[in-house]
Amino acid sequence: MTRLITAVAIAATLAACGREAATPKEGAASAARRAVPGIVLVTVEGWSDPKAPADPFTASSLPGSVRLDDAMTPCPQIRPAVVAMLTGANPDRSGVRDDLSLPLPSDAAFLPEALSKQGWQTAAFVANPQVGVGSGLERGFDIFDAPREPPFGPFRYLPSVRPAAEVLKNFGSWATSLSPDRPFFAWVQLTGGGPVGEIKGQAPGLAAAWTDLSARLASDAGLKDVSVLVVGVSGAIDVSDGLRSGYFLQPSVLRIPFLYRSRKGAEPQPGERALAASADVAAVVARDASIDFTAADGRVPWASGGETRVRFGWTWRGAREFGWPVQAAAVIGSTLYVRERDGDPDRMLAWGAPKAADAPAVDGAALMRALERRPAWAEPRQSPAPAIPVAMQASLRASKVAIPTAAKLPPAIPIALRAAEIPGLMKARSIATQGQPEAAGAFDGARNGDPGNIGARVEAGQILALIGRAKKAREQLEPALHLDPYRAATWHWLGHVSFLENDHAKAETMWRLSELLDPHDADVLYDLACVRSLAGDPATSAQYLRRAWEGGFRNPEKIQSDPDLRNLRESPRFAAFMSEVVR
Repeated sequence: MTRLITAVAIAATLAACGREAATPKEGAASAARRAVPGIVLVTVEGWSDPKAPADPFTASSLPGSVRLDDAMTPCPQIRPAVVAMLTGANPDRSGVRDDLSLPLPSDAAFLPEALSKQGWQTAAFVANPQVGVGSGLERGFDIFDAPREPPFGPFRYLPSVRPAAEVLKNFGSWATSLSPDRPFFAWVQLTGGGPVGEIKGQAPGLAAAWTDLSARLASDAGLKDVSVLVVGVSGAIDVSDGLRSGYFLQPSVLRIPFLYRSRKGAEPQPGERALAASADVAAVVARDASIDFTAADGRVPWASGGETRVRFGWTWRGAREFGWPVQAAAVIGSTLYVRERDGDPDRMLAWGAPKAADAPAVDGAALMRALERRPAWAEPRQSPAPAIPVAMQASLRASKVAIPTAAKLPPAIPIALRAAEIPGLMKARSIATQGQPEAAGAFDGARNGDPGNIGARVEAGQILALIGRAKKAREQLEPALHLDPYRAATWHWLGHVSFLENDHAKAETMWRLSELLDPHDADVLYDLACVRSLAGDPATSAQYLRRAWEGGFRNPEKIQSDPDLRNLRESPRFAAFMSEVVR
């Protein structure tokens, strides 16, 4: 069962997934090495430091490169942004909407896999577990070197990340072992260090790490002639300034660095205006690698022209976590158009023009039409009632689990007030990662300022459940349930409360309801595997465990040691499962 006991008990184990990264000695002179044709993609999370004297990701920082100054991320969250880069599909098409839930679908066209099938050597060196083991991004990489983080509880929001220096050391070791007979593709993902919430807008050591990496790429005989793309996950994210927190679509958040150095020659020409977006990475890499890879939304920006290109952005996190209205945005020319389904009026913001007044109104109409042509992007603030199977209705009655009638949801507070809550919410999450009950009180502060903030109640109930305070957890979760009776996360943590109270039947019923509402939540599937094991049903337990693994619960150490799975481990099904999935 996923539980939080102490900070020590839940510390992440930084281990590589798949084959171990090669670690040859780097004592040999790099100049003696034969150059290998290759492409290096560097993704940078929290790249802009508002306190720093200069942006480190300039064209001069990577000799031979060009910086595209008008580049945009489709989502200020790492998993959707990276998926856009490696698939060419924006979040509304890829289905990967946030950092926390659905992994990349196994049937999605994936650039590293396409390169691997063409005989390329592939490796990934990842700092943030939100794009690590279980994210679905492992596919196609010969080596996937990433931290492992227990994918549950407060760590889903503020995971501990691998230091940039360690990421670069592992990349450098691997680079010395490359076969000169085959081209290579490397993905290097950098985050500043420490809990993600502490580095947004300020990434300690990131500028120094980029200096070290760019120097290697410029001087190492085996790397200096490779193609390099450097792309930001998000822009100037700063949680002390709520509007730039990443929860709201602002120009400073959506603008990203985009450096490109081609081994085939310098293109585009310096100074040429190219309208770039994260999804373009797949098209650029495919062209550079001379492979056929169809990108849904990407293109080679400087080869396509078209000053009227429309680019899109989304942020779902506020709706999924706090019940705030979701936002979608589109950019054309000098105008950023931001739309909400409810709450604040739509906004027109200056994108490239120095003043908002310089943004032509005609762009707004064009952007509105373009945004409406996209697939549905908004999630309701209150979850819709599903069709509940007859058997589950009987189980609910037998377990005395009643689904309340939805109360009227308070109106969304203005965006300025929502933004003002961000520092307090991030502080509460930071406290929660330490397993401290004070986190619940910190979440109360946000809830009191915004009665419709369902997520603050659920997160407070979550931390109380994880530290074993069932009664206090129920006091937080039940009011949230009345505001949104069909929110899967609320039923999930109420199930933990019932489990703490030794009512396993009620816990299972709640988890099965949560699974119906959100079939992809690996935490819930793992909980169901545990409760069916305790019930002496290893066959069903094994089925849930397999689905949990496929959904991203990639923690074999936990599976091997969890006492709740002891009955399953005594079954031949467990050995078959472990031999199949743990390699």
